[in-house]
Amino acid sequence: MENDACPNVVLEALSCGLPVIHVPSGGVPELVRDAGATFTTDDEFRAALESVMNGRDTFAAQARQIALDNHQLDDVFARYMDAIRGGERRALPARGVTVRAAIDHKSYELRQEIRKWRRILTGKQSLRGPRP
Repeated sequence: MENDACPNVVLEALSCGLPVIHVPSGGVPELVRDAGATFTTDDEFRAALESVMNGRDTFAAQARQIALDNHQLDDVFARYMDAIRGGERRALPARGVTVRAAIDHKSYELRQEIRKWRRILTGKQSLRGPRP
């Protein structure tokens, strides 16, 4: 779950009305919001667990409401479609330049850069330019 933007286990817990105790990682804090508790060290885990246990009914209601408000299948699909329709459009290569030619040019630049750094790392070229 570390650095996962939207872990399924968190969404499933929220849907079931279960509070989530988590470390602040990835997208979990944005998903959980007030429906759980955060801890960063082992010492804080006990306090987070006690907090959730003492307010479990409130946390459970908040968890379920977050799932209902933000993660319904129809709503999520609609948001994906809006994002796709409103996506950034990029300009095509200049007229007369094929996509393949544009890719080949970038590949050529990358190969040149790799060759330069090989020469630098093997001592055949200084950082300031080729040796005379």
